[in-house]
This record gives sequence, structure tokens and C-alpha cells, in this order.
Amino acid sequence: RPETKLDEMYEENRKRFFDSYGISPDEEKINSSKPVDFLETFKGNIDDMFRIGIKFTRKSIKFYAEFYNADIILASPLGLRMVIGTEGDKKHDFDFLSSIEILIIDQCETFLMQNWDHIEYIFNHLNLIPKKSHNCDFSRVKNWYLDGKAKYFRQTIIISEYLTPEINSLFNKKMFNIDGKLKTKDYYEGTIVNVIPQVKQVFTRIECPSLIEADDIRFKYFIEKSKPDLGRTELDELNQDFNELVNLLPTLQKSNPKLPHTLIFIPSYFDFIRLRNYFEDNDYNFTSIC
Repeated sequence: RPETKLDEMYEENRKRFFDSYGISPDEEKINSSKPVDFLETFKGNIDDMFRIGIKFTRKSIKFYAEFYNADIILASPLGLRMVIGTEGDKKHDFDFLSSIEILIIDQCETFLMQNWDHIEYIFNHLNLIPKKSHNCDFSRVKNWYLDGKAKYFRQTIIISEYLTPEINSLFNKKMFNIDGKLKTKDYYEGTIVNVIPQVKQVFTRIECPSLIEADDIRFKYFIEKSKPDLGRTELDELNQDFNELVNLLPTLQKSNPKLPHTLIFIPSYFDFIRLRNYFEDNDYNFTSIC
């Protein structure tokens, strides 16, 4: 590729950066036969706790710059959460988030498989009035920062393979830019109607009076419900396999030979933790991947 000005710049702490986050071809253990989306997500260094400040000058790039002096902060949600700390900690520092002008959340669908609370926690600490001055040159601070209105000038970009209620919640409640906001999404015709499975698929609708109770009702239904609330005629039409599926956990507890291996996919991290703890408390024979 043609040389650019960046190629001529001095890179401070370059070796430390590549030693920390680089990975050699010999260390790459990913199976190349996996699908493309899998390779894109899991190739290279997949540590989910990282944070690094980067500072630019006219002739140099400094990796591992202090956050208060950095031009760019690259971090995972967990990495930032560990730096910020929690209420009551001796070191509860989030002033460096007060001057964020552009926030980019890339591959947001991956964060949905982790602890989404970290994302919301970070958003709650963005663009607040700093508690300390941190040797700030106030002559360079714009008035709207001092007035606590920085969040109305912040540009937030979220990139995800699909939309979820969590992402929509950020869009509706955490994006305040005075110039407005825009949501774009692709539409796909889909191929589910072309899939002819060899096993019966059953979709169950669970009645829920409110969103606040949704998680508890769904969990209780999963571990306790024995059969759907249908009329006798409809029940007669259901075969034995369906009854075993609906009565899933009791069936697994009895070690039914018809279900020697069962895969349970849980899209929510919190639901996963809840069900995993339930399995451990009730002596289920299982293994988990998160």
C-alpha cells in the first residue's frame, strides 16, 4: 500500500501494545472451517476486558496514554466498567467520560451476549460534570460542557447486525443530540419458509401482564409449566414428543431416554446466569458455554 503520514510517525509503546494484544499465527487456534461470521468474531485476541488510551501529536502516536490526556479511548464494556468502579469504591473515577464527543459501539450484537448492564452503566456516566479539575485548561472548555449540556452535542453511533429492545432503548433514552437521530436497518426476505426440518418445531406464547414481570414469568414457565393451556380437542392432537418438550425440565430431571442430549440456547446473559444457578442448585447434569 502507498505510504502515508502515519507511516512516518513515531509510535510510542508500540511493542507493549502488540505484546499485549497481538497474536501470532502459531497461537491462532480457531478452526478455519467455521462460518464467516464466527471467524470474524472469534479470530485473533478475544479478551473481553481491555482498555487503552491513544494520544496523537503532529509526529507521534502514543499508546497507553492516560485517559485524561488521550484523544481516543479503545475499550470493552467490561474494561471500562473495571476502571470506573462502583458507588462506594475508593476509586470511583469516571470524569474522563465527561468530554466524550463521539461514541462508537461496534458489533453491538456481541455485547448482547455479555453483561449488557455494563453498557447502560457507561451511558449513565457519560458527559457528566467532572468532580475534579484534573489540571484542565478551562480556557479551552466550551460553555455547553460547563452548563452540563455536553450530551446534547455528543454523536453516538451504534453498529449491529440486528435490532433488539436493548438497542432500541439506548436509541430512545440515551441519545440526545440536538440535530436529531437516525436509525437505518436492512430488510431481508428470509428463508425460514424454505427450511423443512426433520423434527417438529413448537412455538409457545407466554401471557405476561407487564414487561417488568416478563423475565420472572418466562423463567417460572420454563421450570414449572407442565402443559400449555389448551382445550381438550387441541391437547388430543398433540403427540407425546410435544408434551415432553413443553414439560422440559421435569423430563430432564427424570433422565428420559428419549432426550439423552438437549441443547438449550439462551440469548440473554442474565437469563443464562439464572438458569445456570438453578441447574447447579438442583443437581442437573449439564455443561455450559458462555
